[in-house]
Amino acid sequence: MEAVTRVFATLNTTGQRLTPFEIVVALLWGADEIDLRSDVEEYFAISDYLAQMDSTGEIVLQTIALLAGESLKKSLLPRVITADRYHAHIGTAVEALENLGEFLTERLGVGLDATSELIPYDSIFPPMSVLLMRIQSQLSGSEQVEARRKLEKWFVCAPLDNRYQEGVHNKQQNDVREVWDWVLKGEDYTPEWIDTLRVPSIRSVSVSGAIGRLLKCIVNAQAPRDPIEDNPVGWRPGITSTEVHHLFPKRFCSQHLAGWDNDRDNSNVALNTVPVTRATNRQWAKDDPQNQVNQIKQSLKKPTVWEERLKKLFISPDALAIMGKPDKTREDFLAFIEAREQDFFRFLTDNYDLEAGGTGEVLED
Repeated sequence: MEAVTRVFATLNTTGQRLTPFEIVVALLWGADEIDLRSDVEEYFAISDYLAQMDSTGEIVLQTIALLAGESLKKSLLPRVITADRYHAHIGTAVEALENLGEFLTERLGVGLDATSELIPYDSIFPPMSVLLMRIQSQLSGSEQVEARRKLEKWFVCAPLDNRYQEGVHNKQQNDVREVWDWVLKGEDYTPEWIDTLRVPSIRSVSVSGAIGRLLKCIVNAQAPRDPIEDNPVGWRPGITSTEVHHLFPKRFCSQHLAGWDNDRDNSNVALNTVPVTRATNRQWAKDDPQNQVNQIKQSLKKPTVWEERLKKLFISPDALAIMGKPDKTREDFLAFIEAREQDFFRFLTDNYDLEAGGTGEVLED
């Protein structure tokens, strides 16, 4: 086993690198004829969430390692996941992750029963699943409510702080200890990185980066509907036609916005997007935002109706007014992005007591 552990990254006979999961598969079969791959496939098949949470099998193994009090470092998993530890903790690990998947889907809009596209960092799953399990088993009902709110804040703060960009396994283990202290001992024990966090500017974050995915979660949690059709959109079971629409389409920006410079400016940012149906996205793909606004008002008729529909998409009256202007310029696009940024900032302040004004660099995945 020691020899295999030392060379886990060497090439196998097919010329592909062995992953920690693949090495653990071989070691457990050799040690006790445990068919890890088959076990994981069976667990995933009966779960609503696990297949979306763990594309490699390594999240399950890290959760076992954490339950066993061992290192979560992926390169050490072949050494840490012994047959005895596997038998002792596999059931608990799977149950903990399943409960976390339900929690994040229902409370934070992560959509883990439908997709993996909204996950900012899957590194948070092992530590958070173990702490949620502790909360459910060790705290009273009223204590659990407050504890879950802290887990929610932890999840939201992680991408805003680039928490799991580097030094991941150390941060995972530190977070278990520090967040549990916060849960048990109160606000004076808030982890320092959460306590001092100031939300950075999110104007330039990409759709697919960690913060962009968090913004999708926030919108998805509102159960949004298409701006002109009476159809649900987002990332939930049964919704099959959702697409990401750019409210200021790329071609419109490059051809019709005065002052726009394709070498300098970028319309493919998270704050320029909303989920819509496939039909709406096709219809608006190259359309002036003013035409989009007119169609929204024609379709929904009453201002109270369209304002409520757009509120769930984080399009405020100020942002809508900018979209509806004739002869828009680059400065109007920037003002629109700023208006949407302020809407998300207000949401983060109202729901998680976070302040804007961070100056740290936003690192894209």
